Amino acid sequence: MEDALVENENVEQVHTLQQEKLIKELQEKLSQSSYLRQSEIEDFKSRLIIERHERDKDQNNHGVMIKELQKLLGDERRAKEHLETQVEDLSVRVAEAESLGSLKDHYEKRLRDLHNELEATHRKLKRTENKAKEPPPLLLELQEEMSNLKVHHQAAILQVLKAERMRHKEELMACESQNLSHLSQLEQQLQKQRERSLVLLEEKEQELKTLKSTFQMFLPDNKNNSLQDKNVTDGAEVVDDVMSSLSQFGGVVRGGGGESPHMLHYVHELARRDVEISNQRRSRHQLESSLRELQKVAFEKEEKANKLQEQVTM
Repeated sequence: MEDALVENENVEQVHTLQQEKLIKELQEKLSQSSYLRQSEIEDFKSRLIIERHERDKDQNNHGVMIKELQKLLGDERRAKEHLETQVEDLSVRVAEAESLGSLKDHYEKRLRDLHNELEATHRKLKRTENKAKEPPPLLLELQEEMSNLKVHHQAAILQVLKAERMRHKEELMACESQNLSHLSQLEQQLQKQRERSLVLLEEKEQELKTLKSTFQMFLPDNKNNSLQDKNVTDGAEVVDDVMSSLSQFGGVVRGGGGESPHMLHYVHELARRDVEISNQRRSRHQLESSLRELQKVAFEKEEKANKLQEQVTM
C-alpha cells in the first residue's frame, strides 16, 4: 500500500514537473512572441510617424488618415495589453491550479486562442500598413485636377503670348512704316535743300565773277590785283572787299555814271544770297540732325522689339 502511495506521489510529482516545465515553456514562448509583436508594433509605429511627416509636406488631408491609423494602432495596442494581461492572469491561475490537471487542456487551449488572436492582430496591422502605403483616391483626384489645370494654364499663357506677339508685330510694322515714310520725306527735303544750295552756290559764283569783272574796271591796279588773288568761292570775303572798296573809292564809283546802281544792286544781292545760303546750311544741318535722331529712335525701337520677341520666345 505504501509503495503504491509512493508511486502515485512520484507520478504526481513527475506530472507536476512536466506541467511546470510546459507552463514555463509556454510563458517563454508567450514572452518572446509578445516581445516580437511589441517590436513589430513599435517599428510599425515609427514608420507610420515617418511617413506621416513626409506626406504632410504634400497634402493636408493625409493627416486625417494618419490620425485614424494612430487611433487604430492605439486600439490594437490596448487589445494587445489586454491580451497580455489575460495571459498573465492565466499564468497566475495555472500556477495556483497546478494540482488541477483537468484545467491544463483548458488553459492550453486558451493560450492557443490568445496566440491566434495575436496572429490575427498582426495580420490586421499588416493590412493597415499596406493600406496606409497606398495613395488615397482623393490625392489621385487632386493630382489629376492639378495636371489638367496646368495644361489649361499653359495653353492660356501661349494664347496670350501669341496675341501679344501679333500685336507687337503690328505695332512694330506700323512704327517702321511711319519711320520709313518720315525718313523718306526728310531725305527728299534734304535732297531739295542740297540741290537748292548747289544752285545758289552756282548763281553766287557766277554773280561774283560778274561783279569782279565789273569792279576791275573801276578799282586801281593794286585793288584789282588783290581781288584777282582772292578765291572766288569765298563769297563773304569778296563782299567785304567790295564794300571796303566802295567806301574807299566812292568817288570813282560815282564817276562811273549809270553803272553805280547796278553795282550796289549786286552787292546787296550777294549779301542776301549769303544769308540765304547760311539759312539753307542751318536748315540742312537741322534736317540731318532730325534724320539721325529718327534713325536712333528706330534703332532703339528695333532693339526693344527684338528683346521682347526673345522674351516671348523663351
